[in-house]
Parts: sequence; structure tokens; C-alpha cells
Amino acid sequence: MALIHTATGALSVAANPGLFPSPPTNTAGVVDVTEGSRLSQSFGVAGGSLYTIQVNYNFITNEFPTQSVDDIFRARVSSPSGTITQLAEETRLTSTFQTSSEASTTLGFTTTTSTAHGRTGFKQVTTQWVPETSGTATLSFDVFDRGDTIFDSAALVDAASVAQDPPLYFLRRGDSLVRNGTDPLLRLTNATQAFDSLMVVCCDGRATLAGPLLHATDSNLTMPWSLLAVMQGGVLTTSSTDPLARLDGGVYSIGGAGVPMFDLYGTGAAVDPETGLTLGTHRPLQHGGSLLEASNATINATQAVRVDNALLEASAPLLSLKNGSTLTTAADTVQLSYQAKVTSLGSVIKLDRSVLTVARGAALNLAGGSVLRVTGNLFSLTNGSSLNLLSGPLVSLSGGSFLNVTGALIGFGGTGGNLVSVTNSFCPCTSIGGIPVSLTGGALAGNVSITGAIKNSGLGTVSLSPNAALIRVDGAATKVTIGGL
Repeated sequence: MALIHTATGALSVAANPGLFPSPPTNTAGVVDVTEGSRLSQSFGVAGGSLYTIQVNYNFITNEFPTQSVDDIFRARVSSPSGTITQLAEETRLTSTFQTSSEASTTLGFTTTTSTAHGRTGFKQVTTQWVPETSGTATLSFDVFDRGDTIFDSAALVDAASVAQDPPLYFLRRGDSLVRNGTDPLLRLTNATQAFDSLMVVCCDGRATLAGPLLHATDSNLTMPWSLLAVMQGGVLTTSSTDPLARLDGGVYSIGGAGVPMFDLYGTGAAVDPETGLTLGTHRPLQHGGSLLEASNATINATQAVRVDNALLEASAPLLSLKNGSTLTTAADTVQLSYQAKVTSLGSVIKLDRSVLTVARGAALNLAGGSVLRVTGNLFSLTNGSSLNLLSGPLVSLSGGSFLNVTGALIGFGGTGGNLVSVTNSFCPCTSIGGIPVSLTGGALAGNVSITGAIKNSGLGTVSLSPNAALIRVDGAATKVTIGGL
């Protein structure tokens, strides 16, 4: 474990340009940080190989809660050719903080019982990455003062790792896969298999399928990395409306190494005229059906879907579980992590006589100025389905993200007996539209509008533990609209 900080011993950014390559800038492109610290490690890589980078960190700042100066922490990896990929970023104004006033002094970074400070708590971020050329890459962690040198910030960094991940299908720059047959790329029946990933499309590679990616029946499949990752300018296009992955019976463990089942990273962003936010414009995945459909299957995953700096247009539920299926995710089931723009025609998650359990986190998490627009209900539960949040809210929003749902937050249906069970301690809350909403980080009740949150309430129950919030909203620019139509 290491601690980097902006207190005594931190270095001037202007006086040490070689130590701080590509320092943060303002909207005019002018460097606007004063001093900071950097921890870095170089390592050899093979060009065109797939690596999974995992970092753990805790960002701490004395700017919170009284100061509006935007100190910043970031984790990045630079390739041998100098291309920089951001792994994580936390700032005073966009991150969600826990408040503390514990007394501590470490390496010159001091907090006292009379000075409250904020900390994000330890976060684990896992990113898949492909360097263009062979040579020496650098993993780096930076923390900077922005605007002043009075109120300090720091980061604890722990357990960073880099691992290689050879997928079954790996498409890189110059690679193209075209399949005109409507059968799945991989079909498994009564099979027991283990492999790292099914498909990775990166670095401007292209894959075009007329059928789905995977159909597994009564199989036992172990996949420690993503089922599908599309990143760094890669594109996967299908002409099928079938589920991209269909699991009928069997037991499946996917993404146990800390990555989601479906990992979608875009390149390029522009100002969205509807929201004024800077959002991803690249469409890494173009598919007309669900990403995952499971029937009588048991699935364990870290996350189901992550969308980062990308545009995704869904015309079917991202996740559809039916006929006694169970999906358990260790973290947020669906995460729009940074400047993502997703539109969905219908529910994002649909459960039919099935169970979704989230061990820690939200069923849906919007962060980093992301936008989700849903035509219809956000969640659909029918025929005795259960959605269990063991340590988190149903929906979490932060960093100026927008959620707009024309229908209900939850739609119950079928024969009834449906259950949404939520356990957390995020309240005290504000009741908006009959829903307990946690407002933190300057979040405004006026930015949250909820009408008709529960559809067909007689066919299901929402069970909340004491002091539990159903929705968590963090940040003054974060907005939620549930229309209830």
C-alpha cells in the first residue's frame, strides 16, 4: 500500500514538467493544477496482447465538504507509443464521499477532529487494455491540488495488478471477422469448458455477425474475464434480433477476475444538445436484441454490463432472466461508468419467475456524467420474481448523471408474488413520489421528479430495511425523472 498526497513534500507541477506528463487542464486547455505527487511503475508488454489491469484506491480530500475547489486523483496506463488510457478519476466535485472527522497524520497529510474530510472508500477498478506496440508501458497514479495549496488531498493505492487475457476470438487493428450464417459463433451443449474470454474486439478491429455470439445449453462454463469486450475503437455489429448470449440451463461463472460479462468502451465524445453533457459518440456494439437471455440457468458474475464513454441503443432488455434463472453479481449489475449515453426501448432488466441478487452496489449505477433514457418501465418483475439488493440502492446516480424514464421505476406483473428487497443505510432520506431518496453531495430535491413509481403495486412488494434508500442521488447537477406513464 502507498499514500500519495499534496501536503508537505508535494512538488510544483510547473517546476517539474518531466515528473507530471499531461497534467490536468481546464476547458481552455490551460494547466490548472498547482502541486502534486505521482507513483508509477514501468513494465514490459507485447504489442497487440490483451491485458487486464486492476487497481484499488481510496481518494481522501480536505476540500470536502466546505470547499468547491476540484482537487483530482487519477490512475492511468501509458503504452510504449505514448497513448494514455485512463483507468480511474476522482475529483472533489464529481465523486461520492463518505464524511469523516477522524484524527490522523500520515506522511504530512493531516486531518484533525475539528476538520471534516471526505473519502471515497476503497474502490476496485478493472480495465481491459491492448497496447499497440511492444516495449515498456507505465502504470501511474497522480493526485493534484487545483487552485490552492491550503486544503490537501491524498490517495491510498493498494493491490495493483496486470494480467494477460487470451480470448477465443481476438480482433485487433486490421482484423475483420464476417459471419453470414445465423447460427451462434459458439454453441455448447452438455459441455464443461473454461476459457478466459469469448470475444474481444479492439483497436479499430471489426466483427460482423448474422447470428448471436453464444448459445449454451445445460453446460458448465467458467470464464474469469468478459464474455464480450469491445474497446479502443473496436466495433461488433450483428443483424440478429436474438439474444447476443443465450444460456438455457446449466451453471455459468463469468467475470470472476473483476470485469463485467459485457464490457463496452467507446472512443470520442461530444456535447449532447439535449443535456449539455459531454457524452460518448462511438457505438462499440450494434445489436438489435438483448445482451443476455437466461432460462433456468444459474449465473455468477462480477457485473453484467459496463458502458464507458460510449453510445448504446437498446431495443430489448439488456438482461432478460426467465424460467427460474438466477443471476448474482458481486457489484453493480449494470453500470454506466463515464460519459455513457444509453437509450432503451423497454425495461433495462426484465425478470420472469427469476431472481437477481446484487451482493454490493446497485442494480443500476449511473456515474461520471452518464445519461440513460428509458421508454417504458425501468425494471420489470413478473410471476414471482425477486430483485435483492444486499448492500446498496436499487438505483445510484452521481457525477451529474441523468436518468429519464417515461414509465415506472418498477413494473410488477404476471401472477404476482414479486419482490424487490433493498438493504442499505443511506437514509435519512427525502420522500419524493413516495420513494425514499438519499440526497448527498449537494443533490437537490428539485432535480428529482417521481410520478407513479410502482406499476401494478398489488402484484408485488417493495421491502426496505430500516434507513434504506431506494434511489441514491449524489451531486448538485445529478437529475432523475420517473414519468409513471
